[in-house]
Amino acid sequence: PTTAAEKPDIEDIGVLELYEEPEYKSPEQISEELLTLSGQSTSRWLNLLNLDIVKKRNKPKTSLTVPKSAPFFLPTIPSLELEFDLEKDKLSSDKKLLIPESLSTLTPFAKKLNGCEKSADYKECLEKLKTLSPSSIEAEVTSMAPDVGGSIDVMKHYLRMIDVL
Repeated sequence: PTTAAEKPDIEDIGVLELYEEPEYKSPEQISEELLTLSGQSTSRWLNLLNLDIVKKRNKPKTSLTVPKSAPFFLPTIPSLELEFDLEKDKLSSDKKLLIPESLSTLTPFAKKLNGCEKSADYKECLEKLKTLSPSSIEAEVTSMAPDVGGSIDVMKHYLRMIDVL
């Protein structure tokens, strides 16, 4: 067994002193007879001899065209199905309404119903209803109420559609 007196004290070992070495600076050109090369790979600096050929080869054949900027948020149609509003840009220049369509809260089905003038027009709306689930049909019908953003005209068109059938 060793005793505390036999163990060397850490402070007695001594401190190593580190001297700062001056930073070596390489001269730009060592000698006129020598060639100074970079640390790059051989293929990298050999291509410098043919730089004009490389630039000509890498030049684009057609000029760059700036693509039409896409909106940050893609416009969608308010409905139960995810549909993008692709006609927004086309129709925006032709409209002369006082109320912008973006403020309209009618669903696409309700807008289609509103556009029906003849009894034959209602068949397309009925086909759309057949593709929807019962809960989706209920959501479409309840969204026609004026207190939820619909209108009385849409409700009248809906009743006419049911009467035509």
